Amino acid sequence: MKPHSLLITGTMFFWVLVGFMPSDSGASSTEVAAIERVLAADLAAYRRTLGAPRSTNPPATPAALIGRYASALRDISFADVPNELHYAYMEHIHAWESMQVVLQRKPENGDLSMLIGLLVVAGSQPLLGLPALVDGAKASDRGSRELDREKHAASDEIRMTRNKIELLAISLGAQLPKPSGAYRRQSEPAGAEKLSAEQLQQAKNEAQSVQCVNNLKLIGLAARIWANDHNDVSPPDFISMKDELVTPKFLFCPADAAAIHVTEWPQLNPSSISYRFLNPNGDMGDPTKLLTKCPIHGHVGLSDGSVYRKQ
Repeated sequence: MKPHSLLITGTMFFWVLVGFMPSDSGASSTEVAAIERVLAADLAAYRRTLGAPRSTNPPATPAALIGRYASALRDISFADVPNELHYAYMEHIHAWESMQVVLQRKPENGDLSMLIGLLVVAGSQPLLGLPALVDGAKASDRGSRELDREKHAASDEIRMTRNKIELLAISLGAQLPKPSGAYRRQSEPAGAEKLSAEQLQQAKNEAQSVQCVNNLKLIGLAARIWANDHNDVSPPDFISMKDELVTPKFLFCPADAAAIHVTEWPQLNPSSISYRFLNPNGDMGDPTKLLTKCPIHGHVGLSDGSVYRKQ
């Protein structure tokens, strides 16, 4: 195997070790406990940062507090947490970090134009100075409006990702912590405790679809590694990639209730694999070649490792 193939295979093995493996369609008691641990750690992190009393002198800026909260979230251990919830948390952290960046920015406020205008007016040339003052004021107004739009967009993303976390947690059987009103407001209007059975099923279906896409991406990566050592020819079947895939768990769509999901190769019955292999012994040099397909979701993996997700 070539050196960079070893590196990629080693990276995949590392993902497996640290828990970046798609979970089964239902959460085990260990996973539920891990979810509730993470939610409690999240609440504690919020209380230490954004929810803490403003006692410092001078007080920390909102951007600094958000930075501390996002950093605290990144420090939480996600061991035993289902993959889809881990991904949702990464999206949530990114949303908070985007808000931090927005808050650290200042609008293009036209200060230079306004300063030039004032200097010219002060020099007894108002007809020349007033246009610069007007241009500066307009630039300041435009910059403020743009910054406000970015703040609203970042705030909406924070609420959306928080709602997603809570929906997934409940659909997987976890209990949400009972937070204070201040913490609750970051995700309102969630109403997660009062979700209908239909909403819970929708959240579960979305999580399974995301997992399925991730499975196909990992299979595509494994096929690229295999082809790199076989003259850019695709493997004849899924089983041929067992060294690259590390575990057969990736070969099962989480929505495939009929399949027996196994984690060890000796346990695998090839006929129970969820996915279809569309390009056996084919040319991997053509990135548009179809490689895999999920018959349940309709997602399709290509030979370059990308996946088209059917909406």
